[in-house]
Amino acid sequence: MKIKVFAIISVLILSIGLLNIQAQNYSWYGSAKYHYGVAIAHRQNLNHLIEDYSSGLEISYDYRPNGLKRWHQLYNSPIIGFTYLGLSLGNPNELGNAHAFLGHIQFNIINKQSFDFTVKSSAGIAYLTKKWERNDNHQNIMIGSHVNIAIQIAPQISFKIAPKLYGITGIAFNHFSNGSTTIPNLGINVISGEAGLRLMLQESTHSDTNQVSACYLSTNRNGFFITAGGFFKETRDENGERFACWSLSGNYYKAIKQKSAFSAGIDLMYNGAIAKDYFLLEQKELDNEWNKLQTGINVGYHLFIARWDLLVEQGIYIHSLFYPNGRIYNRLGGRYNFSKKWYSN
Repeated sequence: MKIKVFAIISVLILSIGLLNIQAQNYSWYGSAKYHYGVAIAHRQNLNHLIEDYSSGLEISYDYRPNGLKRWHQLYNSPIIGFTYLGLSLGNPNELGNAHAFLGHIQFNIINKQSFDFTVKSSAGIAYLTKKWERNDNHQNIMIGSHVNIAIQIAPQISFKIAPKLYGITGIAFNHFSNGSTTIPNLGINVISGEAGLRLMLQESTHSDTNQVSACYLSTNRNGFFITAGGFFKETRDENGERFACWSLSGNYYKAIKQKSAFSAGIDLMYNGAIAKDYFLLEQKELDNEWNKLQTGINVGYHLFIARWDLLVEQGIYIHSLFYPNGRIYNRLGGRYNFSKKWYSN
């Protein structure tokens, strides 16, 4: 029943996307690929969970922009679309299967008439059929929730077979995690080889790149930005108790090209779970709320795609009551710019 619901939602999303694609008169494609690989035991205590190889199916609908916007040309008309990915995770009884629905952008590294080398970057939501259960599935210490974030990075080669038919082969790195909103959350990583076919379903009739429209780029992205956010997380005792967390960050951006920028800044963080960690690891009670505050400094790299800012940040704590997971932290995410001063993180 749950798989049928996901299938219906997937069809609706893809249909809406295809209607928009047709309205824009882009070149658009359908593709199917078979995956075969293995889930990675990235810690020694996970070896017992990997019993077999992983396999699955990936179906994508996507389009190539027509080059009438400046960012299309900056990125050599990347392919953009939606993907469904279904994977077995190498242990049907304890890890089950993954069903992921992803948005993707495919960057052209080499773009020839009959041969392409691209890197496909995808992110979205995944439903995992098995999760940690105290009584029924306590061996699965990789993941504690059915609903998770899914990320895929896939370098791949495509080659022309017929006028509108292409072969595809590559390697996919797949990651599933809930960001510690539910414990356990060691994450599931699958490396798989992939092979399949792509069919051009409609070819764009617009190719006049002299009529380039204006778009929101990085020309005015030098400056100081303030970001606030919050959510919740669990801690290491696996009893389901959740704690509030928030952060306030100030970062200075320095654009190095129209497509990218470096940043550096400072973070003020409230970690509501640190009191429980302190008690479990140090056998001490936290004496006041101020000790739940942490501060850190960070550096980052940002890639600008139209109104989107895709970011990778690496930070180090400079103040905390203690460091249960070490002094290093990182961020991977995206920001959508509504204007030159306001954005959603």
